[in-house]
Amino acid sequence: MAINSISTNHGQIQRIGYNAAVDSFCLKAGGQKVASGKFLSLATRVWLNYGGNPETTGINGYVYFEIHNKRAAEHSVDGTYIRGTWTSG
Repeated sequence: MAINSISTNHGQIQRIGYNAAVDSFCLKAGGQKVASGKFLSLATRVWLNYGGNPETTGINGYVYFEIHNKRAAEHSVDGTYIRGTWTSG
């Protein structure tokens, strides 16, 4: 399940959630230029919730994001993402 970043171990350890990883990728990808036939990728560690209370149970995992440019020309990435809605900004 997708979760926001949380703290575990009685607030001692900050865990990056999937939602925060998406936001981070969008911020880092925005404005990047991807050549024709190439791709842009990011791998990051996240805290995965498997149905219980994510502050007490969860597992570390990795998520990979990629943007593939299948166009014949270079592509500039618009990484604007606001609370679940892509915008043209």
